Formats: sequence, C-alpha cells, structure tokens
Amino acid sequence: MFLEVSIILLLMCSAFFSGSETAVMAVDRYQLRTLAGEGSRNAIMLQNYIEDPDRFFGIVLLGNTFTNIAAASLFTLWFVGAVGNEYLMVGTVSLTVAVLIFCEMLPKSIAARHSMNIALFVVKPLRALEIVLHPALYVIRHIVRIISFRKKKSAQALDLNAVRRVIRAASENLSRDDREMLEGILDLSCMCVEDVMMPKYQLDVIDLSQSWDIIQEKLSQKHKNYWLVVGSENWDDFEGVVHMTDIIGLHSKMNHDSLQKAARSIAYVQEGTLLKHQLENFKKGQHEVSVVVDEYGSVVGVLDIHDILEEIVGFYANRTAVPIGSVRFDGGSGYFVKGDLRVRDLNRYLDWKLPETQSVSLAGLALLHLGTIPEGPCSMKINDYYIEVIEIRGNSLILFHIGVR
Repeated sequence: MFLEVSIILLLMCSAFFSGSETAVMAVDRYQLRTLAGEGSRNAIMLQNYIEDPDRFFGIVLLGNTFTNIAAASLFTLWFVGAVGNEYLMVGTVSLTVAVLIFCEMLPKSIAARHSMNIALFVVKPLRALEIVLHPALYVIRHIVRIISFRKKKSAQALDLNAVRRVIRAASENLSRDDREMLEGILDLSCMCVEDVMMPKYQLDVIDLSQSWDIIQEKLSQKHKNYWLVVGSENWDDFEGVVHMTDIIGLHSKMNHDSLQKAARSIAYVQEGTLLKHQLENFKKGQHEVSVVVDEYGSVVGVLDIHDILEEIVGFYANRTAVPIGSVRFDGGSGYFVKGDLRVRDLNRYLDWKLPETQSVSLAGLALLHLGTIPEGPCSMKINDYYIEVIEIRGNSLILFHIGVR
C-alpha cells in the first residue's frame, strides 16, 4: 500500500512541475507587470522568476526529473513484486502512457488555458522548494554556467518592434484610430524633425519689407494660428513668430513696428533631432514653433508642436493635414493628388504605404525616384503604386495621378 500511494504522489508532483513550467512561460507579461505594479506579492515573485529564468528552470527541472525517476523506480519494484519480471515491458509501456497523459499533456494543456491563475498559485510552493533545495540548486546552476560559459543577464526590455507586434496582434480589439495612436507614440523614438516638418518651400511668411496693406490682409486669414516674420526676402533671417492669439482684434490698429515688437523669439532645432527629444524641448522652452536648420545653419523647414501631436492622434490635432481638394477620387481605382501634399499625410488619409523616409512631399518623392526634373508628363512605379505626373509648372511638379493595381 505504501508503494502505491508513493507512486501516485510522485506522479502528482510530476504533473505539478510540468503544469507550473507551462503556466509561468505562457503568462501575459503585460498583465503580470500591471499586477506587480499594484503590489501583488505573488506577481512580484513571479516576475522575479521570469526575469531570472535560471532560478525557475532549476527548481522545475530538478523537481520534475527527481519525481519521474523516483516514480519509475518505485513502480518497477511494485510491478515486479505484484506481476513478475516476465511482463516488465508491459509495465514500462503502461507507466510511459500514464506519465505522458496525466503528467505532461493534461497539466500542460490546462496550464496553457489558465496560465495567469495557475502561475500565481504555484509561485509560493516553488519559492518554498527553492529555499529548501537552495544548496543543490546553487551547485547545479554554477556547474551549468561553467559548462555553457553563460553569464547572468538582467531582464531585457522589449524593443519597439516587439511592442508594435503586440499592438498589431491585439488589433481585433482595437479600433484603427487607437492602433494608429499607439503606433504613433512608438514612432516618436525613431522619427526626426524633418520627417514631419513643413519644408521651406511651402512656408508662407510675413515680410516686413512689404506694404502694410499686404501684411494686414495676411493677418486677417482666420485659418492661421501663427505667422513667421522676416525682415526681408532673406528667409534665413527670422525676426520672430507672431501668434494670432496675441494680436487677435488688434491687427487693424498695428503697424510694422508694433508687429515686430509682438513677435516672439524664434527657437531653432538641428536637423536630425528625434521627435521625442523635440517634444521635450517644446515643453521646456514653453514654445510651439521651431525653425529647423541644417548643419550650416540654413533654414530647411518649420516644425509646429501640432505636427508632432498629429503623429500620435492623427488628423484631430491638425485638421488641415489634407486640405480640401488635395486628394480627389477619379471615379475608378485611382486618385488625383497635389504634389505638395506630404507623403505621410497621404498614407494616413488613404491607408497607403508609399515610402516616407526618403522625402517629405509627394513631389519630392517623385523627383528622388526619377533623379531629375521631368520635361513633361511621365509615369513611374513605386512599390505597388503607379504614379503619373500630370501637371508641371517650371521646376515644380503640381499634380499627380496615383493608381493601385
């Protein structure tokens, strides 16, 4: 009777160790991190085991190996005494099937379906076993490290691509806007200011050398949040930035001098600065607009804080990202698109995947692909998009037709 009970207990212990291994390895890391942050002691212990897998596998594998070998030895003694040596192979096959089903497949299947609950339940017994078996575990782990020349590593944080894969894997439970918002936050760490800035050639500024009537007409444009002020036609010499909230209702009484005094100082940012760093600069400097300069100090564009917010929350931050008339459906399978539209805005608007890292505007992307300014209408293929240059004025590509086939 003693042998039978011992065998059953050892097989139950084997099932415990097998299920524990699967449950801990299958646990949701993000849910576990949340529980640990809320102060759950079991979650904290479990997180420590996951961050140092050598400790965990040492306990589980030592316990599983010992219980299986002990169960097999006791089962052999019991079977030989009860049946005899001539049917020992039958007993071996029977024990193998029992271990496979009840100690491996069944507990691991259950553990995989209820990984979090089971993992939090078994962590305390595992911790108690670790304390009891500490001398043996220490020796085993030390031998393994010497043989494999492995050094203890701290837990490695998930890289951005891993987080992005998690977001996309959960896309069934997220709306498109929510998914794009989460991915937009991740993009801040790898995108530079020139990826979202307004290029210099698209800037519309107030030139103080112009007549006041022209300046006043510009100040009356209600769709503008701010104006960059220059003292002459040399756009590398900015006088400052005028926010419309500072002069609302006053521009009819202003003149050149008062407008120049109302201009706030300009903040400059080096080309190549990461968006996440520039967002911190906006916060520290308490300003919303920065002029982007190259390594020689020449102006290459202007960045508005709303351009960064747009990368996170989409077009709610800047509703003029795709101006009315910039994209027109042709009634078939393509669109007429203006050349000054930014590629990133076009991709978001139509859910396309045109290359974004090579150029800011659609015209710039086409010129980069062609390698020269075309003399007349032409066509090209970029990825799966067939792009036709419809209208050219001087050196500027004005209108395109884009189809997807």
